Amino acid sequence: MARTHKAAKAKAVKDATHNWIAGAIHHPGALHQMLHVPADKKIPASKLAVHKGDSALLKRRKNLARTLGRFH
Repeated sequence: MARTHKAAKAKAVKDATHNWIAGAIHHPGALHQMLHVPADKKIPASKLAVHKGDSALLKRRKNLARTLGRFH
């Protein structure tokens, strides 16, 4: 039996949101390098605060790190 368009679209959305974390992390360790924190050390919460002079990429990475930190 063929799937309806609505069911196929719902499955595609579920698949895309199911593993969103894996798709969000493209460059592991990049935030550590940008913040000058050794890879074997945790990034302090004070360094994850968004500042006015931060680039858009750095703001996105800080935001993702704060989001992932709340999952445990």
